[in-house]
Amino acid sequence: KDNDKEKTYDCHQRVLKFLEEKEENKSEEKNEKQEQRSSHKKKKVMIIQGKSGSGKSIFCRHLEESLWNNYINDSKQPIPVYISFPKVYNKNNEKDIILQTLKGKHINKEIMEAIREKVSFTFIMDGFDEIFDKYNENDNNEKYFYNRFNLNQWNANVIVTCRSK
Repeated sequence: KDNDKEKTYDCHQRVLKFLEEKEENKSEEKNEKQEQRSSHKKKKVMIIQGKSGSGKSIFCRHLEESLWNNYINDSKQPIPVYISFPKVYNKNNEKDIILQTLKGKHINKEIMEAIREKVSFTFIMDGFDEIFDKYNENDNNEKYFYNRFNLNQWNANVIVTCRSK
């Protein structure tokens, strides 16, 4: 039915639109003060929720592949980095989870330090709900997700998936 078509939601297109919006804002951002820029950076997060088994992880892998193809065709595009929380998270590595993920992709620390500010990334952080209890138990005094994972050190958009709860 035509009504059913109107009810569908193209998540892939919405995510691409979100990523493009943020890229457009970067040129404006350079003209702003440092405080405004860092507060603007903190807004670059999209949360994708869905029921268990609804395809969030498969979607993330598809998104990563699509973004890699964009990067290969245009090296000014952000580099996508897929992070499976259940596979890599432990409460001792929160601050370094991105560095550890990049090391796992055979990118050494010197290269990371050199590219951190110059290159833009899209971090696809999958399965937050699966580590939430450990994350919540962690007696880290820092409340904010963005700070706990040191996301402010990166020029990055962040996409997080979790189950609907």
